[in-house]
Amino acid sequence: MDNLREIEINKTKIIDLLKKIDVSKNQIREYEEEIDGIEFKLKLSEKEHERSLTYKEEIAEGLHMAFSELLSEKDTYEKEQYELKSSEIETELDSNYKQIMKEEEEFSRNKEKLNKSKEKFEILITTQQKNIDKWSLQISRLSTINKELNDSQSIQVKVTLNYEENIILEELVKMTGTNKSSVLRDMIKDHNDLINERNSLKSSSDRLLFEMKKKFELLEQEKQSEIQTKLNELRLENSEKTQGLEKIIISLKAELQEAINEKDKEAEIAAISREREITNIASNLESQKYELITKLEKLKVETEILQKSSEEKYKSMLQARETTINELRSMRSVLNKRMQLKGEELESFCENEFNKIRSLAFPKAFFEKQTNLDSSKKGDIIFRDFDESGNETLSIIFEFKEKKFDKKSIKRLDELRTKSRCEYAILISDFEQEGELGNDGIIDLCHEYPKMFAVRSNYFMPMLSILKNITVDNKLVKKESLVITEYIEPKNFDALPGIIETLQGGSMVIINLTSIETKERQRFSDMLVGATFGIKGSFKNVGDLTYIFSPLNHLIKENKLKKKDLGNDTEDFLNSGLPNK
Repeated sequence: MDNLREIEINKTKIIDLLKKIDVSKNQIREYEEEIDGIEFKLKLSEKEHERSLTYKEEIAEGLHMAFSELLSEKDTYEKEQYELKSSEIETELDSNYKQIMKEEEEFSRNKEKLNKSKEKFEILITTQQKNIDKWSLQISRLSTINKELNDSQSIQVKVTLNYEENIILEELVKMTGTNKSSVLRDMIKDHNDLINERNSLKSSSDRLLFEMKKKFELLEQEKQSEIQTKLNELRLENSEKTQGLEKIIISLKAELQEAINEKDKEAEIAAISREREITNIASNLESQKYELITKLEKLKVETEILQKSSEEKYKSMLQARETTINELRSMRSVLNKRMQLKGEELESFCENEFNKIRSLAFPKAFFEKQTNLDSSKKGDIIFRDFDESGNETLSIIFEFKEKKFDKKSIKRLDELRTKSRCEYAILISDFEQEGELGNDGIIDLCHEYPKMFAVRSNYFMPMLSILKNITVDNKLVKKESLVITEYIEPKNFDALPGIIETLQGGSMVIINLTSIETKERQRFSDMLVGATFGIKGSFKNVGDLTYIFSPLNHLIKENKLKKKDLGNDTEDFLNSGLPNK
């Protein structure tokens, strides 16, 4: 791999790490917003709790005053009437105390829950910050490597140009006053700058959209909290007024009762006047209630208007983002068209790419043209790789297309793969139509023909490396796979779960039931047979109280030896080594 390619790979890694850092910073901002929301909820909960306690304390103070008045006027009441009123006041005091204790418990639980949530988000922020520090260190190291690679002497790459391209290149050399290598380097640099600018525009647009979305959510959350605060204040104010009026009503009723005891006539007149006052107060309360309802409805309408305007603003932002994405896609299409290769250029490009790393990655590989496969074609390239023992490990047939490929060319390539006895077939073309499949660079055609792919020229080496790694991994898996058989002599039912787990893990088990009590053997074996059938396994009795239980991936095959198959030495050994039955 030359210096320029390694520099580009490092730049790609740096861009990926910068994206990760941006994502982590956005998550940190989200966590900080969550913590701010939790702190706001804590402050709001404390204020509501203080107001509620103040209200409860005022009620308790009023009840104590009423009880003191009752004690001072004890002689004016009958015993039953005094006890009834005293009991009512004590009941209300007890109820008020219980409500205060209940609210204290709820407030403590809510506060503890919010504090735990805050600690969780703080831990998440610390984790993300550590990730940012780690990725920043990696970026610094990659930047240092790129600087060293830029300072070192670059490796020359031989490029074959046709006649028209040579003419264009010479004109560019005359215009710039430099040489061909400088012009090509400038063109490559301009191309890389376009790619970096495209990636930067995309990341900046995504970041802008994310920030605008967060600002919108924060604005909406602040508005909702403000509305909720106003509603709570109005409700508290309404409840305080209602409680004050209730106190007034209670005092008026007490005064009315005292007036009735003193003078019946004056009491009747006073009662009429008091009733009028109560009616006026009630009408005033109704009017105030109506005004409060009107204010609430107005707040709801304002909230709906604000929400609609915010949604329209968000939709316009999404449309602008879609426009930016479409422009970037059109730029990418133009760049892809500039990089399209044709005919022998495509073959030469792939062959040069392979030869760059042939001595390191594929020292024993065969990579040549074949002309005896299909007389209708000029030739296909066959790739065969071998291991240290000379055994073939991977074989691929390549076909290069100057235009868009169709089903007919795919079918013909599959026939060539069969004739050449290759494991894979790969069609290489830079003229595949734009779309989701074409832009990915690698198209899986295995659903039509086995082990067939279509790739762009710049994905030639990555695809070849992927197939080689798959072959190496499969070879290692075959070497490392072992077949395990366990011999177990269970003593009681405690060993049964372990035996079943062994079978479920894919291992074969030999069981000797001599240590199990005679009356329990049948039940133990029945349970083990049922579990074996449950995993679609099998079992075989191979001796006195000895059984083989195997899972689905093992097959027990019975092969009985006949006496005629045994030699004299073998028969004598068996007769001397085994007891007579």
